[in-house]
Formats: sequence, structure tokens, C-alpha cells
Amino acid sequence: MNLFVIFQKNKSMVPFASLILFLIFVCVDIWTTYLASPDLKLEGNLVIQYFNLGWRGLILYNIVIFAIIIILFYFSVQYISNYLKSKQSKTILKTIIFCFFCFGIICFYSTIVGACLASISNYFVYLNLYSKAA
Repeated sequence: MNLFVIFQKNKSMVPFASLILFLIFVCVDIWTTYLASPDLKLEGNLVIQYFNLGWRGLILYNIVIFAIIIILFYFSVQYISNYLKSKQSKTILKTIIFCFFCFGIICFYSTIVGACLASISNYFVYLNLYSKAA
């Protein structure tokens, strides 16, 4: 089984397992949020709290963030691959852009870790709230 998705444009390789993990952890985060706080009173996301978005808003917000992070990740991998393969001299501007795209990859993986930690936290809140009720 091939663990990589090959983007045909520049033959950049993106770990397929990372994309699947990202989707899984975002879905698990939403599910455990529902378990821990069906009315979203315990929701820790400030955007959801401030605008009082509810469940539709929470799901739409996660879809938008998911899409933005995937697009940023795609362009980051593409640029970094081209930058590292390039035989041309590296200017300061290209190096600054390279650092920005490295930040894009950091955002992608930190979002995976954040969703995982949020899921664990939500599950512990769920256990704490409903184990005392029993």
C-alpha cells in the first residue's frame, strides 16, 4: 500500500496517513465535544463561544479550518520541495518564503496534535461529569 499521495504538478509527496489522521482527529474532537458538552457550554473554542455559533457553526468552522490547513499544507509541501530541489542561488526573499511555508507544515501537524489533545480532554470531562451522576 502506498502511504503517499503524489500531487502530479510537481511530484511533491504528502503523507497520506497524515491527512487521514487529521480528518479522524477532527471528527473525534467534534464527537467528544458532543459527549462532554451537548449544549456547548463547556466548549473551549473562543470563536464558538464569542459568536454563540452552536453545533452547525462548530461543524462549519471545523470544515473551514480543515480546508484552510489542507490547502496551506499542500502549497507548503509543494514550495519546500521545489526550494530544496532548486539549483539556483537562494535569495533572502526565497528563504523568508521558505520559512513561511515551513510554518505551514508546523500548523498542519500542530493542528493534528491539538485535535488529539482536545479529544482526550473532552473524553476526560465526559468521564468526570457522567461517572459522578451514576
